[in-house]
Amino acid sequence: MLDKLAVARALREIGVLLEVKGENPFKVRAYENGARALEDAEEDLPTLLASNRLQELRGIGEALAKKIVELHQSGHTDLLDRLRNELPPGILELIQVPDLGPK
Repeated sequence: MLDKLAVARALREIGVLLEVKGENPFKVRAYENGARALEDAEEDLPTLLASNRLQELRGIGEALAKKIVELHQSGHTDLLDRLRNELPPGILELIQVPDLGPK
């Protein structure tokens, strides 16, 4: 099981990889906002899930909540696995080079 910070990192990675693929900027931003909401949450992820209050966090809707549950329970999600397979290895390191962003 992943904790909320590990899930937030995975959500950020999904957002970055979607941006590299040229996905809708609103979708990319949704993953970033979801990651931030998890990081800023005062309670830990198991508590939020047990009390069914994950969607009360600003920026987390039904679809993103499902991804978070999947990441928390299994450590991965089909979307992240697919994106990692579609893009060349090392892409995350490359986009961290100054002046070399996702676009």
